[in-house]
Amino acid sequence: MTEASTFPQGDWERASPESQGIDAAKLDAAMACMDEFTLDEGVRQALVVRNGRMIWCGDDIDNLHPVWSCSKSFTSICLGLMIDDGVCTLDEPLANHLPELTEHYADATIRHFAGFTVGYAHQDDSTAGEISRPFTPAAPLFAPGKRYVYGMATDVLGNAITRMAGRTMKELFAERIAEPIGMDPSQWTWGNWGEVDGRLVNGGSGSHAKGVWITARQIARV
Repeated sequence: MTEASTFPQGDWERASPESQGIDAAKLDAAMACMDEFTLDEGVRQALVVRNGRMIWCGDDIDNLHPVWSCSKSFTSICLGLMIDDGVCTLDEPLANHLPELTEHYADATIRHFAGFTVGYAHQDDSTAGEISRPFTPAAPLFAPGKRYVYGMATDVLGNAITRMAGRTMKELFAERIAEPIGMDPSQWTWGNWGEVDGRLVNGGSGSHAKGVWITARQIARV
């Protein structure tokens, strides 16, 4: 019989797979299979948690690096906080919070932006040696809700969340999520696009390493 679920205090409690109802040999085989099909890092930065206890980990789980599109999950958490606070709803136009979207995206809802069914396109405002930021809208690729396309719509959503919250997503996430669940602030941070209309905007999509940087040990808490 497994022990009751627990949650880490300063760190994860270590336990054997068997103590948590997992066959150790099968777990090792599963991780070896994953290692075979991944890139050079393999499973060195992987860990497995069950019932709040770490039952398997690689030897590099404190490597701080960008997690790319996993950043979208952090953006979604921040959006959920705004919904819980009654600041916005999924089915209202995002233009309610970003008036600059009105010309091309007046009917595009927050749900469209969060789910990549908005067809968002932006003007290329890059100069030599710079990356184009996604905050100047261009005509949409298709009408909202008609198709799905993966892109940088969540960066625009992140800009809106920043305005809704009156602070950066990093500050919002730190106060409402990271600190209460005991995340080590030295093992995570959040990149940014610089200031947009006077406010620092964290990357909402993870593109160009503008999103969340975190270790496996800390993302497991999330």
